[in-house]
Amino acid sequence: MSRPTACAAEKCWLLSMTLPFDQMKSLAATGDLIAYFGYGSLVNPATHRTPVLGYVPARLRGWRRSWVARPDWDEAQPLSLLSASPSNADHMLDGLLVFDHKSSLPSLDEREAGYQRHAISVDALHIEIDVPNELPIFIYEAFPAADDAANGLILQSYLDAVLQGFDQMHGKGAISRFVDTTDNFHTPILKDRTLPRYPRSVELTGDQKASIDATLAQFNWVELARD
Repeated sequence: MSRPTACAAEKCWLLSMTLPFDQMKSLAATGDLIAYFGYGSLVNPATHRTPVLGYVPARLRGWRRSWVARPDWDEAQPLSLLSASPSNADHMLDGLLVFDHKSSLPSLDEREAGYQRHAISVDALHIEIDVPNELPIFIYEAFPAADDAANGLILQSYLDAVLQGFDQMHGKGAISRFVDTTDNFHTPILKDRTLPRYPRSVELTGDQKASIDATLAQFNWVELARD
């Protein structure tokens, strides 16, 4: 695990929201503390629905992010959601390390239905704080879809929440880096921003909307059917 001696000025306010190391170590020793690495919507704190104790921008070595068909997520409209899977050992995945209560695990597993929870090593993380070695750290990977599953659409409302998180947590250029490092972005995107189908949709600032729309203009868009 790498830990710079000082955080960049624009990130220090994020680090201050994370538990002090001594408090983390005490909670981890009692089994009351867990952490999980978010690489999609979990990067955006506005989508969190459990009593998280803190979070910090992080990078995970040896995993790669992609859009995968999740026909089980919405029977009326086959969709594609984000997943991550083990990859080249040199590959770095941007995300957010979230600290939470162990009692939140059932709620997290319910949120991540269709995903399997894996344990990951703190040594694979690049973060700007110390983390107790005994702390359980998890990541969620989507179960394989059926072989005959049709490619689903990406919800714009879901993508907005994801990219707002990356913009806030990883700063300038994060939206473009996300696109460049995520596989299967040829998947069509459904324009549901005004009538969001994603249950944890967010409000974008004008600058965020402009940045997201400019970056994604090159992709294939599908108009939302209206009753």
